[in-house]
Amino acid sequence: MTRVGGLEEVLEGTPATKCFFRPNNHVDLLDKTLALAGESPERVVEQSLETRGTVVKRLE
Repeated sequence: MTRVGGLEEVLEGTPATKCFFRPNNHVDLLDKTLALAGESPERVVEQSLETRGTVVKRLE
């Protein structure tokens, strides 16, 4: 994810911030994609649920 206005603040402190990449930097995007692909599916689901829970609480 690029650092889009507001998104960084909503996701702050969640595992999703590891997916932020620098705009117009295809190497950074590739690095983040490969890192995510290297995670186990179970870990990705766990991190996704953690992120979702945090965001839902913040937006209530």
